[in-house]
Amino acid sequence: MKLNFIAGIFVTVLAGSASLAFAGLVSYSPGSGVISSPHNMNLYLPLATGGANNGDNQQQVCKFCHTPHNTLSTGQASYSPLWNHTQTTQNFLPYVGIEEGDYMTEPDYLDKSASLQAVIDPADMMDGPSRLCMSCHDGTTAIDSYSGKMGSFTPTSNHVVLAPDGAFGGANGGNLMDDHPIGFSYGKVAALDPYIHQPNANISWIPAGDRKCTTISELLYKGDKLTCASCHDVHNTANATAAAPLLRVKLDGSKLCLTCHDK
Repeated sequence: MKLNFIAGIFVTVLAGSASLAFAGLVSYSPGSGVISSPHNMNLYLPLATGGANNGDNQQQVCKFCHTPHNTLSTGQASYSPLWNHTQTTQNFLPYVGIEEGDYMTEPDYLDKSASLQAVIDPADMMDGPSRLCMSCHDGTTAIDSYSGKMGSFTPTSNHVVLAPDGAFGGANGGNLMDDHPIGFSYGKVAALDPYIHQPNANISWIPAGDRKCTTISELLYKGDKLTCASCHDVHNTANATAAAPLLRVKLDGSKLCLTCHDK
């Protein structure tokens, strides 16, 4: 099933929910690296579990996601970043939209057609880093499931769980229907909508000190697909970004939103 979403209500829930990486527990300085960030599970897990889980027994930081040997398959031939974490098995439902087959029959089709349309195919919407992100943020996969071992801690906080089972997700799928859409071709969107900046344009309207990119295409998977990592800097290397949500562009003044949206 493919769904269309409408840019007129293209909300920034992804950015608004950016504390999914912060989790409200680990304070850190922007650009200080993953070791001092909330993505160091040796810092996060003791706080999240009240000391019941102290993280890796050797306090290895990278090991929760990566390994130099005996890597786990990501299921993506063209994207395999030495992966070491158990992958989510959920099916994900995309941002609320109109089913493609029903689009032309909508009574207010003309109003909607004046705004942006994009097709999100649930079959490939999680390509690239997004499925790997959701292997901790799906609410069903234990954060400490790595190196082939079964983990014991699955977070329930809505600061961490972005795609819980819901009314539409049910027991077999993660509900992303109320989150900023991912998994679509940004280039196709920009070609249709004059209020979306072109992917190869220099982002001169955002101060250089407030962003970790020169063009939007640098933020896109294979230069075109929008993913979780288009907004989020999972390794905390962007020393110009906001402190809490591990973002690639600062939130103040809606700079993150205005990177792509010409409003």
